[in-house]
Formats: sequence, C-alpha cells, structure tokens
Amino acid sequence: MIEMMFVVIVITLVVALTAGVTDSLKSNRGTTAMQQLVSVMDSGRAKALAGQQEIWIAFANGEARAPAQAFRSYAVCYSIEDDNLPEGQRSILLPLTGWEHLPTGFVFTLTAPALQSAGQNLMSHPAAAKRVRFSASNPAGMGNLPCIRFGTLGEVEQPEGGGTLLLAVAEGEVRGSIPVKMTGGGHEPAYCRWLSVQRNTGKAVLLP
Repeated sequence: MIEMMFVVIVITLVVALTAGVTDSLKSNRGTTAMQQLVSVMDSGRAKALAGQQEIWIAFANGEARAPAQAFRSYAVCYSIEDDNLPEGQRSILLPLTGWEHLPTGFVFTLTAPALQSAGQNLMSHPAAAKRVRFSASNPAGMGNLPCIRFGTLGEVEQPEGGGTLLLAVAEGEVRGSIPVKMTGGGHEPAYCRWLSVQRNTGKAVLLP
C-alpha cells in the first residue's frame, strides 16, 4: 500500500510539472508572437521612413484565402494600380513579403479593449479595410482586410481618425470565419495580449 501511494504521489508530481512546462511553453509562444508583430511593425515603419513606396501592413480576417490564414496571418504590402480592374477599384495592395503567421493556437481577436480610452482594435476599425491581393500568382484572390499605413515621418496615415490603434492576440482558433477560444465563445479583453500603435510616431509597444 505504501509503495502504491508513493507511485501515485510521483505520478501526480510529474503531471503537475508537465502542466507547468506546457503553460510556460504556451506563454513563451504567445510572447514570441507579440514580438514578431512588433518586429513587422518596426520593419514596415522603417521602410516608410526610408521613402520606400507606400508601405502598408495587412492583417488577415475572415475573408482570407491561401496563402493567408484567417485571423492568423499578416504581411508588409505596397500599393499598386491594376488596370484590369474596374474604374475606382484599381488601387489595391500586394504583399511585399510573404505572409507570416501567428504560432498555432493563437489568433487575432475582434475583442474591444476593456476601456474605451485605451484605443480601438484595428481588426474591427471601420476605416481600416483595404483591398488586398493575397498573392501575385492569383489575381482573383482578393479580400477586404484591416490594414495600417505608415507615412514618411513614421506616423500612422491610415486608418484615419483619433485615438490609439490596438491589436489583440489570444489563444484560440477560427470557427466559421470567426476567432474564438479553444473552448468556443468570444475572447475576454483581460485574457488577450495587446499591442499598441501610437498614431503620431507609428511606434508599436507591447502593453503589460
């Protein structure tokens, strides 16, 4: 009996330690995802400051098609004029780099911040939508995606409007073209990781 109790205690300790390591890995992946976003924001801003075309960063939403993934992908883009499109629809964005993705199990969320004064979620900003072509090899593959454009002074030029822009990332998946928790349902602001983009400087900062 004592030996059995000892085995049960050892198994319990191993499970507890494994769970701790798993939670740590999830936390590390989430931190890595946010650092990647800061890096891509800084890269796009640096290109704009250097006067390299009109630089945008697009974030995939429910309209995403391959190679972009819904609520998981983002890309640095530039603006082009496609004469094959109807008048008034020729200005579109094309990825300057390939699409990058959040780690598996993480998604961009549509969640609004807990405080209105904190800013507005870029993924649901009414003025952020821009027509984006998902790849140069598939002219027909386009969608209206939330985008941010940096000016030659590094400031945010689009979307227009006041207030700070925010991005929210959380553990979850996409169901029916909507980001949800792994267990279903929407994400709560307190359980999201937030990135703030200051309009006047375009600088991306991770919020605690």
